[in-house]
Amino acid sequence: PVAHKVKEGETLVSLAEKYYKNKKLWKKIYEANRDKIVKGVPIVGKILVIPEP
Repeated sequence: PVAHKVKEGETLVSLAEKYYKNKKLWKKIYEANRDKIVKGVPIVGKILVIPEP
């Protein structure tokens, strides 16, 4: 897994595109980081775990 510090404007979909080259895999990131996501948006400044695809 990779650690990613959330920046302003990033979304689960944009992170899935960046790390997996597949926007549809955003749920993997959500499942691994539920406590750092509010209303579907990752909290700026938090460190997310990006699981293996």
